[in-house]
Amino acid sequence: MITMLKKEYANAGIPFVSADGNIDSKNVVIYGHSSKWNNIIFTPLMSYVNQSYYKEYPTFQFITETETRTYQIFAVLNVDLNNLDNSLEFTHSNWDSNNAFNAFISDSINRELYKTGVNVDSEDKIMTLVTCATRDNNKRIIEIAEKDIIT
Repeated sequence: MITMLKKEYANAGIPFVSADGNIDSKNVVIYGHSSKWNNIIFTPLMSYVNQSYYKEYPTFQFITETETRTYQIFAVLNVDLNNLDNSLEFTHSNWDSNNAFNAFISDSINRELYKTGVNVDSEDKIMTLVTCATRDNNKRIIEIAEKDIIT
């Protein structure tokens, strides 16, 4: 999946980093719109509900003006915002302790749509991509990925 930001106006908006806007956070959360049409930048994220798409595109790159980071997706979730049991903890950029972070990782893996087999530990930094499920506006498709240390 190759998606580039052109740094110009887009009718449907462009992805944005949440919370503190710090791309060096423990968890960089990026929100973006998706659509039934492929010309919206986060629309390909909808395809990750199918494991076959994940197998074809298990990684993505985050490219800035100074570096290129590669991320390995370890969990794909379909979160229902109407369900109070569905935590919005994926929006956190940092945790108070390694135990809290590990609990988040464990919860994410337990709720993933399918097994990826990717291991994550408390030393990892992660990136979370969030988009709306165009089939149900109250749901979010979420991909959580660990930063590959070989970048």
